[in-house]
Amino acid sequence: MGYALEFHALDWDRLNRVLGCRDERVFNEVVKRQRAAIQTGICPVEPSWEDSLRTLIMDGNKAKAPVVSSKEALALVAVVRWINTCLGEIMHTTRGGGKFRSMFEPGFARQFQATTDWRYLLNRPLVALEHQGYPSWGGLRTAELAGVFVKEPPALEDPDFEQWIYELRRYIGDANASRRDLITLYL
Repeated sequence: MGYALEFHALDWDRLNRVLGCRDERVFNEVVKRQRAAIQTGICPVEPSWEDSLRTLIMDGNKAKAPVVSSKEALALVAVVRWINTCLGEIMHTTRGGGKFRSMFEPGFARQFQATTDWRYLLNRPLVALEHQGYPSWGGLRTAELAGVFVKEPPALEDPDFEQWIYELRRYIGDANASRRDLITLYL
């Protein structure tokens, strides 16, 4: 089994406007477009994510605890995927997960003279919500994107890191060019 870090160009303010918009048409459109992907690709055992989606769209996150359930996390993933421009994804195997996540630690990012905390790409609250498992999310505001790669990457001896950094640079650059915020989904 593998995991993906998806990159989505999306204005965080737009996400806030969709959550709590109380528009039944928005709810129906998100369900229509995302049902198959959520139930087959992410978590086939959580069909009740739609109830949580209805709550997010009809009530927003005002009544929710900051740490959400798996159903609520899937609902937020569905909304992000519905209103985004997907830039791409970086994949890793289950076995490679620890190595992949180590790439976002400050010690690794230091070699690029990063001024932006790379850990935000894996875990950062969105609309004051976070999830303590998979799926999780993160992201960067537009102003933070330029601080990810301040210096050209050095030659990396590891082919996995080489590929992941190549893809990361591409998606950060695409997000920066879009002049929108970046939201990541780790699934």
